[in-house]
Amino acid sequence: MVNSEKSEVKIKVFTDDLMSALRNIDGSKIWNASMAFQKENIAQVIQYFNKNIQLTVNGTAAKLNYIGYEEASDAVFITFQIYHKYEWKSISCKGTFLSELFPSQINVFKFQKKGQQQFMRFEGKFDLQRITF
Repeated sequence: MVNSEKSEVKIKVFTDDLMSALRNIDGSKIWNASMAFQKENIAQVIQYFNKNIQLTVNGTAAKLNYIGYEEASDAVFITFQIYHKYEWKSISCKGTFLSELFPSQINVFKFQKKGQQQFMRFEGKFDLQRITF
């Protein structure tokens, strides 16, 4: 995207929970993180998070673009980038991932811009939230 800004989104999820979520969608045969992030399976992971994380930057929908992952013990950190045309002024977000498995799931998002940090915490109802910088 020409003349655009990009921001990184990093998601930590327990490996077993991610595998359960993927199996829940279509009976997937993906059993571990190494399998989930192979070329033939990564589309399913990307689709899952794009479906369950709604982001807008300055009122414009932002798509998660997969960058990579790293395993850390019993969890995996998945990195995405979002592209936006202008500097962040506001971010709206709804994060429902894993809520289909765990009704009491809590998802926390941290947004950082020029040393300023703001958080969103989603629990139970998962309403759309908005922050401004």
